[in-house]
Amino acid sequence: MSKYIVTLATEEDIEDALDMLRLFHKESPYNCIPWCGDSASAYLFSVLDNGLLAVAKDEDGYPVGVIGFECGSVPFNADHYVYLEKFYYVKGYARKTSAGVLLKNFAEQEIKRRGDAGHIVMATLSTTPAHVGQWYIQCGYSHVESGYIKGVE
Repeated sequence: MSKYIVTLATEEDIEDALDMLRLFHKESPYNCIPWCGDSASAYLFSVLDNGLLAVAKDEDGYPVGVIGFECGSVPFNADHYVYLEKFYYVKGYARKTSAGVLLKNFAEQEIKRRGDAGHIVMATLSTTPAHVGQWYIQCGYSHVESGYIKGVE
């Protein structure tokens, strides 16, 4: 098993993060929405500047995972901020390693260190294995919402 290093992303990591976001899109139920590389790149820069973007790399510096959060207030309390996970992706071959755990733990610690939000919201997809939701619960999260998508006809 490789050793992974998780760090906050920098502008130099955007291309690698974009590649992993493309893979996330391709494998997710959101693939019903066409991919736009320019939009995704602009979004990643926004997350880099206004949220939290972290990458996991193996000991050779090869990227294996990415996690991204938007930070903002909730509709029912403008003074209460949350970090809302928007994407969390680990490459297939690294999914049964520590990479995903390290990404989540790093993000939680960084959000706590920043001290600018009261909650973290993690998401699951309809394709996410059930054990991931169970793991979130074991980590202290509560299930708060599920989403559904429909095309506008």
